[in-house]
Amino acid sequence: MKTIVILFAISFVAVLGHPELTDEDIAKHKEHHESCMNENGLNESTVVNKWKDDNDEKLNCYKTCLLKKSGTMNADGKIDVEVARANLEKKDIASEKIEEMINACKDVTGTGCEMGRDVFKCFMQFYPQE
Repeated sequence: MKTIVILFAISFVAVLGHPELTDEDIAKHKEHHESCMNENGLNESTVVNKWKDDNDEKLNCYKTCLLKKSGTMNADGKIDVEVARANLEKKDIASEKIEEMINACKDVTGTGCEMGRDVFKCFMQFYPQE
């Protein structure tokens, strides 16, 4: 489960071996993950063990960073619906579920790093858990 959470965190699409992901996609997701951890003073263990801690400011900033680096969230904190859709389509998720996720989460509001937390929380409500 911890691995799934980390892989989901890397822009909603980084399940290794999934046929729609290219080597370039995987490398980009890993780069974003590493960069966001470094920018926020986190390590792999902290990200895995505290993933669901909504009160951890560094972790919330890490989530916001991932969303921005993936293009899912723009610099103003707004969700780019087309990028979010494209990222989710690389997963084995029914198109109806993708639209449900996007429609529910595209207007999430917040300030600062709480925005990333709230967007991830919204998407996780719909994300198929294994």
